[in-house]
Amino acid sequence: MRDAPVRAADTTDHLDADIGDEGVAAAAPVAGQCPGGERAHPHYGRDEPVPDLTGLRALALRALDRVLTEPG
Repeated sequence: MRDAPVRAADTTDHLDADIGDEGVAAAAPVAGQCPGGERAHPHYGRDEPVPDLTGLRALALRALDRVLTEPG
């Protein structure tokens, strides 16, 4: 859960679409645990409960900021 957002957040040159996609996908379950966040529908999620990801909020935000920042 840490590798994909780290790769996206730490990319300083052109952000490859695959790395950006992985960063966004890894940030989604973190966002789902934020106040007001929407958790993934159980049909599309894991069979086991998702562990507490609140410690990854800052990293997920950095990854999303990088994906949305030019040059992308």
